[in-house]
Amino acid sequence: MRTRTDLFLLVVTLSLVGIGLVMTYSASGFLAAKSQKFNYDNLYFLKREVFRLLVGVVVFIFVWRFNYRIRKNWISPLFLFSIFLLLSVLLMGKSVRGAKSWLEMYSFCLFQPSELIRLTGLVFFAHLIARKGEEIKNFRQGFLPLLFWLGVVICLIICQPDWGTALAISITLYLLMFLGGVSLKKWLVVAMVGLGLLTFVSFRVPHLKNRWQGYWISLQEARPKPKIIENYPPGSPLFNTVSQTYQSLIGIGSGGWCGVGLGVSKQKYLFIPEPHTDFIFSIIAEETGLLGAGGILLLYLFFAWRGFSIAKQTGEPFERLVAYGVTINIFTYALINIGVAIGLFPITGLPLPFISYGGSSLVINLCLAGFLLNISRHVKERPRLKLVQLQKTYASDSQCWWDGRTSLSRNSLG
Repeated sequence: MRTRTDLFLLVVTLSLVGIGLVMTYSASGFLAAKSQKFNYDNLYFLKREVFRLLVGVVVFIFVWRFNYRIRKNWISPLFLFSIFLLLSVLLMGKSVRGAKSWLEMYSFCLFQPSELIRLTGLVFFAHLIARKGEEIKNFRQGFLPLLFWLGVVICLIICQPDWGTALAISITLYLLMFLGGVSLKKWLVVAMVGLGLLTFVSFRVPHLKNRWQGYWISLQEARPKPKIIENYPPGSPLFNTVSQTYQSLIGIGSGGWCGVGLGVSKQKYLFIPEPHTDFIFSIIAEETGLLGAGGILLLYLFFAWRGFSIAKQTGEPFERLVAYGVTINIFTYALINIGVAIGLFPITGLPLPFISYGGSSLVINLCLAGFLLNISRHVKERPRLKLVQLQKTYASDSQCWWDGRTSLSRNSLG
């Protein structure tokens, strides 16, 4: 017997998508209208986003209604196919903003394989952890194989290079290992070693080092120091890093309580470099104020609450881990993106789920939400299945309970 889909989660998802369409147009209209690259069409980004949304809705409905339980044999091949795409992008990918992260499918369509691995990697890890069961507590037989696959995924994404996506995916999959039953002591030791190694390497990569320096400068003062601007003139990597955070904070601060009005943002006039993608939260805060930005935060918190509730109610280990993984992944992306916009984190380039402009991200986020809604339809099905098994075992007249009582009838079992 199936339960109803979690309508609250559905409403939150559709609300975020609707806000994303409105803000994509508001944040990108000036940029598109003033550039020959975009044919001076202020609807350029909106039209492309609507097309991608239609594709995403089809995928969303399919995943929502799809019976994944009879197709678990697809999980490993799809994961390996995603690994193949990550390898392919290193050989024949298209470079965008210095990262070779895209495959050009058609002249107008770019696909980001690292977005696909968010879905297939999550499902693969959940399947592997659930299949191992208690063996997951054994380091060599359970934990080490998971670390191997995590290392493969992260290394391929870092080679693009896309450190922000690698960070978000590693957080999701590594937390999934802990929720799956890995020993806390081993989990913490490996986490500390891995975090230390990544931090050490990041300080040896020039553009990441600039981001760390810019982040440190932004934390020290609300405005960049004059001597920093003198030593690093406009156009230099460090100045760009500091100015992006500075302009983002100006936009957020200008919004006040109720905002300057929808479509009236000034920071989108090329002060913020990516107003429709990386820093769209700044435009939201400027145009709708603290009330609008707070509303966005509440929607993501509500999404997380419903996702964790679904996971707790799910009795099957695979479904529970997938529900946890989907919720953690989307909330992690939202937390990092908003943290970057308000200056709490270094610049990572991660989109705001369901809201930022981007086809691959939007389709995969809708696919993840569809998977979570699919699981919500079965949260009370497992106890019913156990009840049926109990009936088959004890409903026979020839069987009795251990204390001599007659076996339970079907009516007494409900």
